[in-house]
Amino acid sequence: NTTKNQTIFTNTSFDTTLLSDGVYNLTVNASNSTGTTIGNITVTGITVDNTVPVVTILVPANNSNYTSGLQAFNVTVTDATTQVSSVIFQFTNGTGFNITATNISGNWNANVNLSTITEGVRTMTVFANDTFNNINRTESITFHVDRTAPVVSLINVSFNTTDRTPVIYYNFTDNAFATANCTLYFNGTHVASSVAAPNRTNNTLTPTTSQALT
Repeated sequence: NTTKNQTIFTNTSFDTTLLSDGVYNLTVNASNSTGTTIGNITVTGITVDNTVPVVTILVPANNSNYTSGLQAFNVTVTDATTQVSSVIFQFTNGTGFNITATNISGNWNANVNLSTITEGVRTMTVFANDTFNNINRTESITFHVDRTAPVVSLINVSFNTTDRTPVIYYNFTDNAFATANCTLYFNGTHVASSVAAPNRTNNTLTPTTSQALT
């Protein structure tokens, strides 16, 4: 006996990472034992996308310093093959929190109230997801939140001298930064400055001759 017109179902898999991202047509040919094609079917518009979206952080700049108020966070996210489905900004702040960004013509934005963020060095990481669930989580920035002024101590607070350009000794303490720009005023007049003075260290300021004490 010979059986004809048999229907055989079979499954197979294919590693799509062997293909470049893009749109493909898939054709399946069925042949009998003699090699004669007895049927085929074509499926069109099969999209292959194995690439995460491209993320560029525009605002703020890395290592920016802030105190409080609303701060805009802005990134561009693009995907060459499919659509970007969502963008989330993840902030470290103790246990951390997430904010879903709003898309405006490819720019994804969110405003953050910095008053709700504790002081210190914080990180914002972008999670960008496309419609094929390819997630880019590699782009991040750090920023500083500091609402506490340094504590300054004068070491030689009282002395008698005829020197119109005496050396003033001081130190300062700050929990956020290792250095600070320090300025000396005498009777409300600027007489000396120091750039990047080290924290928790005895420093000096000396008025220049043109700014001598009178």
